[in-house]
Amino acid sequence: MNKIYKLKFDKRRNELVVVSEITVGMGKEKSTGHLADLTALSPFRKLLGTLTPLAFLTGLVISLFPGMSLAAGLPTGGQVVGGQGSISTSGNQMTIHQQTQNMATNWQSFNIGKNNTVQFVQPDSSSVALNRVTGASGSQIMGTLKANGQVFILNPNGVLFGKDARVNVAGLVASTKNINTADFMKGQYTLSGEGNPGAQVINQGSLTTTKGGYIVLAGERVSNSGSVSAPSGKVMLAAGKTVTLQLDNGGLTSVSVDGSVVNALVENRGLISATDGRVYLTAKGQNMLLNTVVNNSGTVEAKGLASRGGEIVLDGGDSGVVSQSGQLLADSQTGQGGKITLEGQNIHLAANSLTSATGKTGGGEVFVGGGWQGKDSRIKNASKVVMDKAATVDVSATDIGDGGTAVLWSDDYTNFRGTILARGGAQSGNGGQVETSSHNNLQAFGAVDASAQSGHGGDWLLDPTDVTIVSAGDDIANNTNITETGKGTTQSLDTDTDRIFSPSASGAQILNTSIENQLNNGTNVTVRTSGTDTEGESGNITVNANITKSTGGGTASLTLLADNNISTANGTSIGATSGKLNLNLLAGNMTNNASISLGRNINISLNGGDFLAGAGNVDNNISLTYKNNGKIDAGNVTLNVSRGLSGYAYSVIAANDLMINGPVSGSTGWGVTLNFSAGGLLTMNSTGGISLSATDTANDGGKVVISGNKGVRLDASTGDILLKAASVETNSVTLNSSAGAVNVTAQGGNLTLGAGNISANSTVALNSGGNITLDGANVTGHGDISLLGAGNRTARIQVLNSTLTSNGGNITLDRLSTKDAESNAATNPNAMTVKVSNSTLNATNATSDGTKGNISISAYNPNVNLSASAYNNTVRNGGSMIEVSGNSTLTGNNVTLHTELQGGNAAGLPVYLNRVNITADGDISLTGMSQQVTTIQTGEDGEETTVTTSPDTAQIELRGANNTLTSANGNITIENNGSSKLDGVFLNGTSDAKVALNAVNGTIILAGSSVNGTGVNVQNTTLNATKAVIRGNSTSDTTSGSGFSLTNVTLGDNLSDLTNVTLSS
Repeated sequence: MNKIYKLKFDKRRNELVVVSEITVGMGKEKSTGHLADLTALSPFRKLLGTLTPLAFLTGLVISLFPGMSLAAGLPTGGQVVGGQGSISTSGNQMTIHQQTQNMATNWQSFNIGKNNTVQFVQPDSSSVALNRVTGASGSQIMGTLKANGQVFILNPNGVLFGKDARVNVAGLVASTKNINTADFMKGQYTLSGEGNPGAQVINQGSLTTTKGGYIVLAGERVSNSGSVSAPSGKVMLAAGKTVTLQLDNGGLTSVSVDGSVVNALVENRGLISATDGRVYLTAKGQNMLLNTVVNNSGTVEAKGLASRGGEIVLDGGDSGVVSQSGQLLADSQTGQGGKITLEGQNIHLAANSLTSATGKTGGGEVFVGGGWQGKDSRIKNASKVVMDKAATVDVSATDIGDGGTAVLWSDDYTNFRGTILARGGAQSGNGGQVETSSHNNLQAFGAVDASAQSGHGGDWLLDPTDVTIVSAGDDIANNTNITETGKGTTQSLDTDTDRIFSPSASGAQILNTSIENQLNNGTNVTVRTSGTDTEGESGNITVNANITKSTGGGTASLTLLADNNISTANGTSIGATSGKLNLNLLAGNMTNNASISLGRNINISLNGGDFLAGAGNVDNNISLTYKNNGKIDAGNVTLNVSRGLSGYAYSVIAANDLMINGPVSGSTGWGVTLNFSAGGLLTMNSTGGISLSATDTANDGGKVVISGNKGVRLDASTGDILLKAASVETNSVTLNSSAGAVNVTAQGGNLTLGAGNISANSTVALNSGGNITLDGANVTGHGDISLLGAGNRTARIQVLNSTLTSNGGNITLDRLSTKDAESNAATNPNAMTVKVSNSTLNATNATSDGTKGNISISAYNPNVNLSASAYNNTVRNGGSMIEVSGNSTLTGNNVTLHTELQGGNAAGLPVYLNRVNITADGDISLTGMSQQVTTIQTGEDGEETTVTTSPDTAQIELRGANNTLTSANGNITIENNGSSKLDGVFLNGTSDAKVALNAVNGTIILAGSSVNGTGVNVQNTTLNATKAVIRGNSTSDTTSGSGFSLTNVTLGDNLSDLTNVTLSS
């Protein structure tokens, strides 16, 4: 329809009706002189089909307008009671000359017969003429009323403008109410009082004002079936106790309606037009229940021709129903769309109705039942809002600019079945914003389109208390019919469900395909829950149906924002197969410790869109839990889960970056991989611990995979990091970065990797505020590999049954250093011991420039008693600061094993090697230190405990078979820098498998000191080097001690004649 209309006389209905301009007329008919179309107002309307025009005239009209007779030719009994003026009559025309700005006249009757004319000649357009009828009959305007100023017609018996009436004035007030003459003369225009029973204000004719004028029809019941036009002005149809007008400079600046009346009704079945202006239909009914108080079945226009569209308000007050079954048009062909507001207790947008505020340069605004989220104090929130199928709200931009804003809001019940359009301009502009919400019960099964051909899609917000997203089969029908008494018909609000203001579904529901359709259009959809209610709802969102963006190449976002929890049904999928879908799951907006629970076999695949899960309120804590075998596959993945991410056999996959902030736990089995994978950087920042395991070997076991192509970072600030599997072959843990570094830090706990793989194209850093344990691990880096522990009192690094391989980088096992705030010097008061058993450390794989790495293992004992160390309590009943044993191999450019004592109360323990192969291109250095002490500072509380101790082992000990140290181009140095109760350096193989030291191009240096034993004690050993230096020292005054001792030692060619051997003590 082109939205251009004309009035046509409907012979069947006996009234003017609004039709398209192309409608063919039926020709003229001789007037019968009777009152047309009082059918909608009479309690006897069903009798109209049997009444003749004469019976209608002589019976019904008189009964409706007490004392009313057939319309006389002209007004009678006029008497000026305020101001000055004169009245003259000539034939069928009366002229009223007004000489003052305001003039009040009392009339016995004020009627204008057909073909008769009453004209007011006033000083100017701001002049006001009050015409008060004191007789017993209602006013019948069947002819012409003209004025260059403003005219009030007040008749408590009613005012009727018949179908032949033509009114052309600067301003018009027609009312069944009254006004005090003195107040009127002072410019105080408050209409009050009740009309006589049954009195109404009715227009069937044509009421027109000059530009900027106004028309006010006010009473207890007001209806229009003709045309009312106030270009660039205001039109008000009002039913209430008092109506107050503010007039200024010839125009109506404001109108207020106060107080309720019984059986109030404002109805439009014709055309009301205020181009570039405003239209108000307001009724304040008393105890109206579900009776209609405002009804529009015609057309109301406030179009913008030269600027933005105008404003239309339908206000039903605090009781009754506001019914919109016609057209409300606040469009603009040149500017932005206007504003339409429907407010009242109950609001119904009927099928085939159109509520439109489109604009060439931007969409307008439509508010039905409240403002955005019901928070606009200027708009009364409705109790119930129903929008039928085939009802349309349109706030689109037609050419350029953004779509506008459309809101359906209710406090109790919103049933959305229609179509809401908020499209961006065809040439440019983004989609608008749409809300369909209820504080309590929302049934959202309608369609929204906030797309944009040349911009970004808009937003759709749904905001109930608790809500469930359902499929079409879950739609709960309501078969309740309600008779809207004001219209007198039983309305079927939906063609298939007959839903109306009393829903049978107690919980809010949103149709999944309604969401899908908008995502396909590029519209962003937000489902939000708010607050709690008396029925126990607390703001939960439940997804019981699939949501798939399947068409359209653009990107759209779906946000689920819950005051409390979010959950999905088993087997649910949320994702995209065309274009990207961004998904935001935000729980705990109002509730602390809320949860996001993903059902079994959940599939979230967003086709490159981003995934965010977290708390709606950053001050609250939430958790995310997978039930079993769930998957998230997105572009970027961010999980802000301060209460933790947990589940069984789940996957989190990001094409770009993956960020998890919060504790992480998971386990797997049944051959399923527990998978964390990122095409970019993978980061886990845990305020607690990280525990991922594949220890379940039943049912084909499973694996844990943590992969970030540009890097992997695992950081637990307070808890442990546990990555554990049953075996490398079938159940394994893998940390991998194909183009970045791997960093694992347990700042406040222990780090454990069992049966796992770590692979990085850059560095690998494993840091712990406690202990580090690698057991059955394979670690490969194209850069440095470092294991740094801190410990509470004693840090422990264990590398068991593992392989560490650095391609061009160093391998370091050391203490995690902290920095002094002032000096920036490294500080760490804690002790650390190291054990390497049945493991390989290899740093000789060179890079393209030939660079090879070093191996450095360091241990410390500052003021802590380590005699109870659990690392090697079989070596002469003591412990060791560094132990390398169990057929371990260390290969690097330079290899250094170093222990250090710090402080006077430190008791050291030895470096112990057993069945070890150390190979270096450069130097091999083994350095140990210890001392005797009698007082050791111990205890976490800082209290001093007295312990008498003395190391019972050598400071450096190579023991047993198959110990080989080989340096191709450097020296081998084995040296202790302390005092030992027994030997300082002790090398002892077996007669069949001697300890072998090979420095074929360098020097072997053995240096040690002892208190009661031998400084350097070498047994069952082969020494092969260019030179050898053996330097021992013993402070013992008994024969049991000596500087050095060589027993069953084999010397290489360069040393065999002792020429290149230096011995000293």
